[in-house]
Amino acid sequence: MDEDIVFNIDTSTLIYLEKYYPRKDFGLIWNNLEKAFEEGKVYILDKVWKEIHDYEDKADPLLVWMGEDRKAKMVKRTQEQHVIKAAQIIRENRELLKDTISVDAAVKEIADPYIIAHSMIEKTVIITGEKKYLNPKPSQIRIPHVCEKYGIPCVSLKAGDQEAIIPLYLIQSLELNKEK
Repeated sequence: MDEDIVFNIDTSTLIYLEKYYPRKDFGLIWNNLEKAFEEGKVYILDKVWKEIHDYEDKADPLLVWMGEDRKAKMVKRTQEQHVIKAAQIIRENRELLKDTISVDAAVKEIADPYIIAHSMIEKTVIITGEKKYLNPKPSQIRIPHVCEKYGIPCVSLKAGDQEAIIPLYLIQSLELNKEK
């Protein structure tokens, strides 16, 4: 793996990792993922942390693994420059918003524009579970489409029902499946 590449992962990536490579069966992967967080090779934003922790099933294995003791290792905080850029991204890409949410609410609530803004400013690679459609309808515009528009490196590996490819890419890229 190129030592200079840092991955900014979205909520769906962690969800798919837990779904297809559960910690109870793939301990080596999860231990090495934790090392990757510690080494700064991969991170999540505070907005992603919040999205996952807003989940109602507090016994969910991903939530249990993402306990407060891991937060400092995993999370990068959103700074003012990221908020400003995220607001711009929302204004220029209203398709990212659900029909029922206002721009002001989106700036406070949804993680996607922050993930994009953070990677744009910090020059990191996004890994997302969102599918990139060739000719998307406005309702299908997601992270990969906006990244393409702004020239932000984005790995979008969801092809139909093959969500398992996303964590596999992360496992291979970060060499999470190897004894260290």
